[in-house]
Amino acid sequence: MTAAPVRRLICFWLAGMLLAGPVAAKSLPELRVGYIEFPPFNYTDESGEPAGPWVDMTEAVAEMAGYAVKWKSLPIARVYRYLAQGNIDLWLGVADLPVLKDKVVESASSPMTIRLMAFHKKGVPDITSVSELEGKRLLLIAGFTYLNVLDNVDLDPEKTAAAPNHHAALTMMQLGRADYLLDYDEPVYAEQQKFPELALEGAPIYQLRGAFVVSRQHPDAQRVVDRLDAAYQSLIASGQLRHLQHDRLAPLVEHPETPED
Repeated sequence: MTAAPVRRLICFWLAGMLLAGPVAAKSLPELRVGYIEFPPFNYTDESGEPAGPWVDMTEAVAEMAGYAVKWKSLPIARVYRYLAQGNIDLWLGVADLPVLKDKVVESASSPMTIRLMAFHKKGVPDITSVSELEGKRLLLIAGFTYLNVLDNVDLDPEKTAAAPNHHAALTMMQLGRADYLLDYDEPVYAEQQKFPELALEGAPIYQLRGAFVVSRQHPDAQRVVDRLDAAYQSLIASGQLRHLQHDRLAPLVEHPETPED
């Protein structure tokens, strides 16, 4: 082989290395992440992309831990099934669910707390336990499983109605269609800003710990959780998640349990 072809081969090889180098350097192992439609914290935006502060937080923590993410919007029942089967690797969701027992590894970190509330208008007595919902004029959100806390509650079908979303639920409460709305606190507080004349009160009847939930079907499930835990704690300590925890959430969620600093 003459010198000219050799030089051309070397040039092609060097060009290939230069092109491949940055891609390889940025290539990260991918986690398939499931999320439910839970605005304003997780939702699919108008362009069809996942959005919301919990999405942003998950991406920041995953990147710090050394992972890329691929999102998939799922109904909650399918999230459970996909985690059990290994069709998704990660869910920023709820810890200690019986349906996922022995099927997932959960983080020690708790990025959020989820509270199930019984909302009502002023003058209506508080409800502080699930069993007290029996016989009440109750409004639910259609499609919500409520994490199965209602399974052993004898609700009166003649007094129980369902709204398609949080906005419709508040409209129905404003019209007096029910005495109690069973819903999660943060979405209601966010949506309530659109109903300044509707003064809802309520008490938590069930509280859930948030966690990074990883499928045991992932070959390195415990290592993934450990790295997510370490990344989350590092980002908290450095203040890099502060804009997601306060600046973006506080304007949306204004109630006594939300810091406003």
